Amino acid sequence: MSSVNVGLLVYDFTADQRDRKDKDGKTLNDRVIESLADLGLDPKRIRFKGTTKDLTI
Repeated sequence: MSSVNVGLLVYDFTADQRDRKDKDGKTLNDRVIESLADLGLDPKRIRFKGTTKDLTI
């Protein structure tokens, strides 16, 4: 059986969306990382990029 590396790229959000905190004091990044950690995705596998400008994958 082969191993697969899975990651997630979150993009196309504004600085306001990125920095805004919800009622629990958590940002977009916090929420995404927390939700996916519950599914077993290592936070190091998640990349946040507000714009696709100069994006290389």
